Amino acid sequence: MIARIQQKLLHHVDEHSLSSLRHWQHMYTQLSMLPVSEMQEVAISFLERSGMSVHILTGDRFLFVAELQVGARETLLFSMHLSDSPTTTAFSIATALVAYQAALDTCFHVLGSLPVNIKWVFDGRTRQSPQALFSATSDRTEYADFLQADTCVWYLPEQRAVSVNALPLLALGTKGSLNVELTVQTTNVPIETHYGAIAPNAAWQLLWALDTVKDRREDILVEGFYDAVLPVEDDVIEALARLVDNAPSLSTQWELQEPFLGLQDLQQYYAYFLTPSCTMSSIHSGQLREDQTAFIPQTAHARLDFQLVPQQDPFDIYSKLQNHLLNQNYTMVQAQLLRAIQPTYTPLSDPFVQFVIQATTAAYGRSPQILPLVPADNPSHLLQELALPTVIIPLPFVVSEPQDLYNTFYQESLIQHIKQAALLIAGTTSMNETGQ
Repeated sequence: MIARIQQKLLHHVDEHSLSSLRHWQHMYTQLSMLPVSEMQEVAISFLERSGMSVHILTGDRFLFVAELQVGARETLLFSMHLSDSPTTTAFSIATALVAYQAALDTCFHVLGSLPVNIKWVFDGRTRQSPQALFSATSDRTEYADFLQADTCVWYLPEQRAVSVNALPLLALGTKGSLNVELTVQTTNVPIETHYGAIAPNAAWQLLWALDTVKDRREDILVEGFYDAVLPVEDDVIEALARLVDNAPSLSTQWELQEPFLGLQDLQQYYAYFLTPSCTMSSIHSGQLREDQTAFIPQTAHARLDFQLVPQQDPFDIYSKLQNHLLNQNYTMVQAQLLRAIQPTYTPLSDPFVQFVIQATTAAYGRSPQILPLVPADNPSHLLQELALPTVIIPLPFVVSEPQDLYNTFYQESLIQHIKQAALLIAGTTSMNETGQ
């Protein structure tokens, strides 16, 4: 019975593929000519015409929730976190809306009704506006009511997974991050360098402190840094082992003579996806006058970017870093937290993850590549607050020019994306029949 329903759903999508492609091309063309602020109006109008009620959560950026209540026992939440790029935003919205409408029509045609309530959240926050979705207690209560669901599919508009070029692609979570600026200031008075034997140097003080944070083997030396890191599941390691080795292509792309630390194949993927890291992304101090007179640096600054894995709390890591500097007697080093993003993760063994894998395999005709974690510059605060079983679907087909919409690869990708969405929406029926 389940297989027969799936075949009917897939067949209906194929029968109406030409209409879907034309709708997609029209919507992208319309959106690509609009500023992002007006794209929201088009998206809201589209969803309201499809029968959804829309709640604008804030007026200062692209952020709203739409819901379609059909009286079902379960609710499936779709989340789209939009890119900074207007072109990518237009493409992402067009793809999401057209695929959703086509999947919805398919389910109504085949099933006669929807087996699940549906919610959509579109979040257009940028890196320059990282305010939390749940910024105040009253907001958390209000937004949580709108966003309550049983499971979530989170679409990311760009694939940035170490050049894993494969379709289809699923991810189980997002990396956490912690951005910290370290500053040393010794004096406000310029001191010429010939006093270097008797005057403090902010640059050296900072370098000595940084040398205690990480060693040459890339091990992070902050006390307790790895305490919360959990053992990796065997099935996740097996999924990484199935990925094609891309170390040679990355070395070529980055113009490196050989892979960093000699990492290749599974070792490289394990290090990237499952190992927390600390990167010094900037360091600066001192200056020369126009007459080339040199002075001992009075101040020195460095930015550290930590990439974290599930269970590592960035605020806890920040506290550990502060304690580390104090314990190493670097009291002159001042730490400032710039940004903190919690990691998210749903185990591969979770029933919802397994269901999405099955639906994706049926839609694409092949098993998906599974990534443990992907980077997320813009955090999904709703996922952190609600702790839903979540599968992330990076969209690996983002067009850069309108004519790309007529490329066979992109068109086939859209149709497969519609099939995937239809099977996900119809999934409650399938799971119920499985349990009978």
